Amino acid sequence: MFNFFRPGYTPPNTAISSAGLVGPEFQITTEPSVVAYINYLQGLIANGTGDMRADYSALVPLATNAQSLVDEVNLILGGGLASATLTTIRTAVESIDGSTDAGKNNRIYTAILLTMASPEFITQR
Repeated sequence: MFNFFRPGYTPPNTAISSAGLVGPEFQITTEPSVVAYINYLQGLIANGTGDMRADYSALVPLATNAQSLVDEVNLILGGGLASATLTTIRTAVESIDGSTDAGKNNRIYTAILLTMASPEFITQR
């Protein structure tokens, strides 16, 4: 840990606290920092940064099948999501009309964003 974490910090009113564990890194995690991370990811996924932009062309054929798309994104990004998280992401992706090119892109962006914003992806093990 770095010197700006109190080693005995326990985030209040959490399962961590109830279990008698500590989570020093949660001392600097705030609602605004979480929202800022999600907002940054959303722009980065859709627009890239500077002159760098991701190529999602390999995912376009999967965009009409939410299950296949979510499974592939999970695999590409490390495969560590729980089945409940995958179901939640799939449900969100299915709610987006995938019959147009814009819809397919939005399905891809959503699958990637929700995967990268999930607790299983964010948590370092």
